[in-house]
Amino acid sequence: MGFFSRTQQLVLRREKDGGLVFNPKNTVTIEVDKQAFRLLELIDGTRRLRDIYNQIKNETKATMTQQEFLEVITKLLNYEFIVKNSRIGGKNVVQPINPWFKGTWLSAPEKVHLMVTSKCNLSCKGCFAKNRTGKDLMINQIKKLIDQLAKMRVFQLAIGGGEPFLCKDIVEIAQYARENKILPNITTNGTLLNKTLATKLKPIIGRLQFSLIAPNIEKNDEYRSKGAWDGFIRGCQIARSQKLNFGVNVLITRNTLSMLPQITKLILKQGTTDINILRPKPPGDQNNWFNENHLNEADLLILKSSLIKIQQKYPMVNLTIDCSLTHIMNYLPIKFCQEHGIFGCTAGKRFLTILANGNVYPCSFLDKDFLFLGNIQKQPFREIWKKATKVSSGLKSDWNNRNQKQKLIECCPAITLVTASEELI
Repeated sequence: MGFFSRTQQLVLRREKDGGLVFNPKNTVTIEVDKQAFRLLELIDGTRRLRDIYNQIKNETKATMTQQEFLEVITKLLNYEFIVKNSRIGGKNVVQPINPWFKGTWLSAPEKVHLMVTSKCNLSCKGCFAKNRTGKDLMINQIKKLIDQLAKMRVFQLAIGGGEPFLCKDIVEIAQYARENKILPNITTNGTLLNKTLATKLKPIIGRLQFSLIAPNIEKNDEYRSKGAWDGFIRGCQIARSQKLNFGVNVLITRNTLSMLPQITKLILKQGTTDINILRPKPPGDQNNWFNENHLNEADLLILKSSLIKIQQKYPMVNLTIDCSLTHIMNYLPIKFCQEHGIFGCTAGKRFLTILANGNVYPCSFLDKDFLFLGNIQKQPFREIWKKATKVSSGLKSDWNNRNQKQKLIECCPAITLVTASEELI
């Protein structure tokens, strides 16, 4: 069967029924069973596959056939989790083997969203950070947080704001996260990015994310904020010129739904194929904005059709959707979804949001008093995570509860809170 080794920097984390595997290169995280996880622990470039296969069978008493074993190898190759060696060598760094986690949920979040500042130089409609007040966390407090996240083996730190480049310590924060084996990514409006900053960030971050809502300056700035278009174009140009990995978050509203083909063309011209589709969610007290832009079921069916057509027309595009839209993928088999990290709403289950003042909530759009989880200035993050798993387990957001008619069942608790009369939990 030959020799294989893990992809460089691959991160493994044991969980109750197997483990999570994260590849910082393509930011893919998948959940695997104990047999596949043990395979990744053993595949270090020095052992033949047949020896690993025999060891796993003996350890786990598995009934896995050789053919099934090779199918797992093929999947891991496709995910770029392992590579084939032409000869023995290239031994991986040995990762510490901890006991299997015995909790009822994940031992730690996959990702933490960190608002490094509530300040912003734009005033975009529908922004969840708009009108927030309070003192931002200090750099020493953020580093202390990162130390805790590293011990729990959190994979990614999603840095945002406000506008994160208004935080004077932004590079130091990203650098400290990377030094602690946490991949930092930054979402920005692009207005403050320059070549010097891009050069500093290139070896540190996984990617920059810019935001777009319409394919021209008039509509984009009308629906967002004056200056948003220039920031998007400028940011993309600088990132492209400095060969900095970047993608685009596209907010699809009732007014821009028909513009998605033009938006896709525009983004491709900017030099990236990474497009993440978002939908409107209720931002704090801006319910009027949400009601005007909210996608109803008919809109969602149109969006679903448009996304399929775009993927067919542009197969090179890495098209993703945020978890509030996963219910439009209800035609996909559950097993396929699990293998591709599609779980519906994962607020408080796979990620948490930390506001600029240190308050923690399941999601930036679920910052309600009854969902307050704690403050990192007052409590260890591990304790906050334990509370989150208990609180979030009751959120009515399980998109897998789909009826035989494949009806689009809402999977975003933040939206359910506004549009439904029933209780959220």
